[in-house]
Amino acid sequence: MKISWKLFVVTLVAIFLSMPVGSIYARPMATCSGATCNGVDPNGSGCSAVTAKSEWKDGSSGSGTLRTDLRWSSGCQSNWSRVTNEYPYQVRRLRARLTNDDGVYITNLVDPVTSSDYGQIWTDMYDGANRRCAIGSQGLVGYSYDATTKPACG
Repeated sequence: MKISWKLFVVTLVAIFLSMPVGSIYARPMATCSGATCNGVDPNGSGCSAVTAKSEWKDGSSGSGTLRTDLRWSSGCQSNWSRVTNEYPYQVRRLRARLTNDDGVYITNLVDPVTSSDYGQIWTDMYDGANRRCAIGSQGLVGYSYDATTKPACG
């Protein structure tokens, strides 16, 4: 029995198009939601996120620009702070903080030696039931922080 190549290709295309979209490249399932996300690393959580608010600050002495993002996951109902040193080729010390609406620190991450091909750090996740703010700082390693962003609140 001979099968025509055209019929074979059409059949394969029909099978492929009938497959559910998520079955080919499925995202990992979220591992937490709300308060169960407290202290969870967002990279391993399976929670997709958007940047709710960003703030920028220029450092002193040409030390580059610091960007702080308040990250929000609607699916996991959680926030975290992400800090990026946007000045390449300088080793920087970065600090990422997440606060509640009163400015009280919830999570804090200090990376004393961040290489800076656009170095980036982030805090753990925290319940997003209330308003949260992200604050970032940077400084030359061994010196005080020379740039701190205004709170990025969302």
